[in-house]
Amino acid sequence: MALLLTGGTGFLGKHLLNNLIEGVDKVFLLVRRGSFNKAESLYRNNSKVHIVCGDISLPHVIEQEDQLKKVCSETTILLHAAAYSNLRGNYEKCFLQNVVGTTNVLHLAKQMKNLQFFHHVSSIAVSGDFKGELKEDVLEIGQKFTNHYAQTKFDAELLVRSWNTQIKKRIYRLGVLVGDSTKGMTPQTDGPYYFFGLLDKLQRKKLLLNTLKYLPMPFEKSSIIPMIPVDHAAKFVAKGVLAPKMGKGTRCYHVVSQQCPTVGEFVQDSFDEFGFSVNVVPLPKTRANNVIMDKVGLPKELLPYTYSKCRYDQTTLSKDFPGIETSSYGHYKKAMFSFVKKGHSIGKKD
Repeated sequence: MALLLTGGTGFLGKHLLNNLIEGVDKVFLLVRRGSFNKAESLYRNNSKVHIVCGDISLPHVIEQEDQLKKVCSETTILLHAAAYSNLRGNYEKCFLQNVVGTTNVLHLAKQMKNLQFFHHVSSIAVSGDFKGELKEDVLEIGQKFTNHYAQTKFDAELLVRSWNTQIKKRIYRLGVLVGDSTKGMTPQTDGPYYFFGLLDKLQRKKLLLNTLKYLPMPFEKSSIIPMIPVDHAAKFVAKGVLAPKMGKGTRCYHVVSQQCPTVGEFVQDSFDEFGFSVNVVPLPKTRANNVIMDKVGLPKELLPYTYSKCRYDQTTLSKDFPGIETSSYGHYKKAMFSFVKKGHSIGKKD
């Protein structure tokens, strides 16, 4: 069993590789030229890992012809985890990595004569502004997008679904990735961590804020934050790769925590953990919220998520992987807050 992994040196990718390495005979780890030496130093003593220099934004993906032929002849499983995941990313970067990159990886997959499975890491962001329960086997539901990351991840998943092939396709729509479930470790500064950065800045005004009984914030109290610790997400994807549910066609999974927090719960917990005694109350959804977000230093791209009315069905996940647990917010929030309060994820040094 030979696996080609894209995105293997990223935040999620490192966890994926650690979970996959024991279950395969060989891993072709695709890395950019600038990261080649670092990857080689990390894995030179692991005979299963073969570093392949390339870039998904390039037409042929793999630079050297001899490596391209070797990868195409030996690979039986392709796991495409590379993506540009900046919520505030411009369209050019998001389109190049997420859409062009996926197009190139699919073209590469078509050259693999022994390929059995194509695994694609997508995102719950593909739901856009959809209201209701999003089914795992549904993608196009008339949703609209307010940021380029979500739009291009939707386009990338559409490309994978549209590929007419006998090769089995598995799609993993990951929730908002947060730090390791036991230590809270993460290099992230986006998603929920934007909010932690704000709280850090508000420390100077803590005495003043604590004199307030209520503090209005732009969010819908009952909206769900579909988050999941990176290690739990990686373990599930690895299980899907190493022990996939057999059958033809495409199968899709919503990989989020079993008990995700509401925005109201998460925001209040955050204020409490940072030592604020104020009660946070939700503001109605209005155009003025864009101005409020700008004033407090939060990206307006977060608003669709703080007012989300989407729920994520996990019927296929539960059927294909009975008994698998993706933890709950209550199990990992202590580690997440502990790590953040030390300043790790908001730009400070230890």
